[in-house]
Amino acid sequence: MRLKELIKQMENKLNNIENYKTEVIYIIQSVLNVDKTYIVLNKEKEIECKDVDDIFKHANERLKGRPIQYVLNHQEFMSLDFYVKEGVLIPRQDTETIVEELLKENLNDKKVLDLCCGSGAIGLSVKYYSKDAIVTLADISDIAIEVTMKNAANLVSSNVEIIKTDLFTNIEGEFDIIVSNPPYIKEVEYNALDEIVLSNEPKLALYGGEDGLEFYKRIIEGSKEYLIKEGKLYFEVGFNQAKEVTSILEKNGFINIEVIKDYTGKDRLVRARKI
Repeated sequence: MRLKELIKQMENKLNNIENYKTEVIYIIQSVLNVDKTYIVLNKEKEIECKDVDDIFKHANERLKGRPIQYVLNHQEFMSLDFYVKEGVLIPRQDTETIVEELLKENLNDKKVLDLCCGSGAIGLSVKYYSKDAIVTLADISDIAIEVTMKNAANLVSSNVEIIKTDLFTNIEGEFDIIVSNPPYIKEVEYNALDEIVLSNEPKLALYGGEDGLEFYKRIIEGSKEYLIKEGKLYFEVGFNQAKEVTSILEKNGFINIEVIKDYTGKDRLVRARKI
């Protein structure tokens, strides 16, 4: 089958999916291991039967409601290729805001703890772009630890420490910075999430208790023992949670509290400094 015929058949197959044309190209790129330019310049090329079968297999998985990132085991984040699979949260572009702000810090020889690391997107991106940072990644999920280890092996040349732990339970030492994108969706909002999220992405990485603030409270309280003097906390927050997280930080004695917006103008990051 020629590539242009394959594209047409795939588009017909997936045309009930939002942005289906983009996803068709994405699937073909992934299976053929080529870029968009290759596809544009090779529409008459004959595609091997095995590759055609794999492409339609992925399309069928997508039609079952699986997110494209899980179908292809891939998500781009900070221009890096992260491996993902069921059991870890799919990294979102919104979260790039927190990495970009972290990279404005002088991270040379600084100890950074990525708590609730999921796929490792935040901590490994920091390590990739700031090679002298000393990064520890931690999560309670076996799958998250497995995926983070795989991503660490693929993305960073020097070692990072990866720890399975319930927040600070197995953490030792002090850190210059603790960063976390914790579960923060409150109960009423969790039950109203899109079905594709509810059916596929892990509740463990999304649900933050009845008020959505459970993990912020636990991390802020626990971090006081693990941050150096004048160490910093970085949090991703839901678009309507910055005020509440700021209040928790103030009650725990943190200072220089800042709220930073993401690309869409929504509150996305809260950072603070320990006295």
